[in-house]
This record gives sequence, structure tokens and C-alpha cells, in this order.
Amino acid sequence: DKGITPDVYSFTIRMKSFCRTSRPYAALRLLNNMASQGCEMNVVAYCTVVGGFYEEGFKAEAYELFGKMIASGVSLCVSAFNKVLHVLCK
Repeated sequence: DKGITPDVYSFTIRMKSFCRTSRPYAALRLLNNMASQGCEMNVVAYCTVVGGFYEEGFKAEAYELFGKMIASGVSLCVSAFNKVLHVLCK
């Protein structure tokens, strides 16, 4: 009776909104809350926040989060890997 439980898609939409409005740390908090709410983090969610950090000039944070994504076992598809690599190499 708690209502609708957010899924990875609704979380990612909110994270993207935070990133577009220059709030990558708010997006990171949401990413971290996903697991506590029983929602599995995926490559799209991670890449959204990595890109948000990069766009705001937080390259170290973007790189660190990318490392956490790899360490957590999230599978990267080729297009996601290329996107993250492009962001981190600028």
C-alpha cells in the first residue's frame, strides 16, 4: 500500500533531469538510493551520472564513478563504453 515503486527507468529520468540542470550530485544521490530501494542499477543510469559530472567539469568524480560501475559488475555495451570513454578523454 505504499504506491508505485520507482524502477530503473523512472530513476534514470530523474537523474537525467538533475544532470541537465547542473545538479550531478543530486543525480548521484538518486543513483545511490536505487539499491536501497531494491532497484538494480544499470549501465544507462551510471552513464547518465558520469556524463552529468563531466558536463559540469567534475572529471575526477566522473572517472571515479566509472570505476565503481566497472567494479560493481555492470555490463557495458559497446555504445555505452564509447560514450563514457569519449566523455572521460575530453
